[in-house]
Amino acid sequence: MIEELKPHLRLLRRQVSRYEGREEAETELNKLENQFFGGQLYELERDLGGITKEEKELGLGLRAEKEKLETLRKTLIAIKEGEPKSTRELEGLHGEEVKLQGLRADLQIELGRAEARLELSKEREGFDPQKAKEALREIKGIAQKLSGEGDLEKIQSSLKKIIQIIEKSSGASGGSPSGDLEKGQKELVQKLKEMDTSINEIKKRETSLREGLEGFNKKFSESYEHLDAQQKRVSTLEVQNGELLIKKERLETKLEGLLEELKQIGRNRDSFKVGGGDRASMDGDEMRKRMIYLRSQLASIGEIDEGIVKEARETEERFEFLSKQVADLEKASADLEGLIKELDLKIHEDFTFAMSKINEEFAKLIKIVFGGGTGSMKLEKIVKTKESENEEVNESSEEVKIPGILVDVTLPKKRVKGLDVLSGGERALVSIAALFSLISVSSPPFLFLDEVDAALDERNAKRFGDIVKEFSKHTQFVIVTHNRATMESADVLYGVTMSKDGTSKLVSLKLT
Repeated sequence: MIEELKPHLRLLRRQVSRYEGREEAETELNKLENQFFGGQLYELERDLGGITKEEKELGLGLRAEKEKLETLRKTLIAIKEGEPKSTRELEGLHGEEVKLQGLRADLQIELGRAEARLELSKEREGFDPQKAKEALREIKGIAQKLSGEGDLEKIQSSLKKIIQIIEKSSGASGGSPSGDLEKGQKELVQKLKEMDTSINEIKKRETSLREGLEGFNKKFSESYEHLDAQQKRVSTLEVQNGELLIKKERLETKLEGLLEELKQIGRNRDSFKVGGGDRASMDGDEMRKRMIYLRSQLASIGEIDEGIVKEARETEERFEFLSKQVADLEKASADLEGLIKELDLKIHEDFTFAMSKINEEFAKLIKIVFGGGTGSMKLEKIVKTKESENEEVNESSEEVKIPGILVDVTLPKKRVKGLDVLSGGERALVSIAALFSLISVSSPPFLFLDEVDAALDERNAKRFGDIVKEFSKHTQFVIVTHNRATMESADVLYGVTMSKDGTSKLVSLKLT
């Protein structure tokens, strides 16, 4: 049965060995994938985690900076909203100043007319024309100077000088009808004074507003500079945030590609350890080539047939069981062979020893039963011819040696040897001697003899009875005999007789 299992078992072993190669390839491939993809996953997720944390911190910082920027922008707007009021007021003052300057020009014209009328009035009143001309000349010269003058103080000084010239001229006239004109001239001068006062107040206000505007410009400039610096900080943070987003998007794209590749090979993220994994024993290109080779090897092996694996396992178990049984049988057989050898040796030794004792007893008994002579029993291989069936004797005869016992007897007063030349009674005595020599070595509890003394005469029967009497000390004899001498050596006699009615009857007689 084992020999019948061996071919099928070899076939199953080859198939299972291919599957075992698949398991080894799968183990190596899984290890390489853990090293290759696990390391990439760990690095990508670690970088993504770092970028996410940095993005969060940067987002908080950017939000805070934007809030600051918005505050500065509102502050700048508030400052800027305060600007139009001062500027409009300054523009209004400037317009008022322009208007006053226009009125001043009109007063200058009116003053010129007054001077003309005054000169005409003095001519009519007989004043000194020469002095009037000189006064008029001086007033015109002053008026020409005033026409191009923008400084109010010089204008006021020139007007005062004109007034003095007019008053001097009026004093020289001695209360002439030109008094009304002089009065009008004075009113014009008074208006000029009031106008000068207004212009001075406007200039003071303009100076104050310009000073305030300078503070505003300075404050606006500082606020704008702070806003610009904050805008630059926000822009810098936004650029950094944009770079982080780009970098994060690249890492996420790589991670998606890696997960898609894992999906194609039948793996997922959860099948990898959370960490860097085992340290790679080769570089990335070599690992990728090795993984491609292992996948092609697995594809060539194919899927594992659980039925074949189960059959191989069961056949292997059966083969191991039978092999164990055969080994046990072989061991038992070897033990039996050893035991047989020991028994053979023991039997041979015991048999040899017993044959030696039997031979001694046989020689003694021969002397007893024959009244002398010699006898021996020896082991000897007897040659016999073995013939094959349906073949001629001469062609197929074969000599074989079989173990046997050679009995050699020499009777007293006879020269013949061998059992073949002995008479029936002598042969019976030799048989009795052989029987009792065996009993002498190994005594049985009882012995049944059926008419072994039938061929003995009375004398030899007497000798047989004596021998039985001697051996009955160790063995109980049951003897069927019709010999009287044998009966005399018995302790109890049992006989069967026929009664008168023709029925058999058992009769016993105890002799001792």
